[in-house]
Amino acid sequence: MNKMLEYGILCWGKDEKKLMDELYAFLAPMNRTFSKTSNKGMLEARLPYVYKHFYWNLNKEKQVYVELYPNKDVEGKMKFPSEEVGWVMFLT
Repeated sequence: MNKMLEYGILCWGKDEKKLMDELYAFLAPMNRTFSKTSNKGMLEARLPYVYKHFYWNLNKEKQVYVELYPNKDVEGKMKFPSEEVGWVMFLT
């Protein structure tokens, strides 16, 4: 049975570069990284939320999948109702 978790990250939506720099630094010692995607099919799979892009990482060895996407989509819909949550981390 897979567990799925979603965490709201307290930051501003515009903090994308800073957030990703920190996550890349965290993953670097493990030789891991995130992929940024704007692939139409992958974005459509996140409907009803409409994103320009999101980040993902799959670690097959540990069986962990992670996504990072903005809390507020391009249409203004929010996953978490707080403006203090700029980004969302989804894990399975």
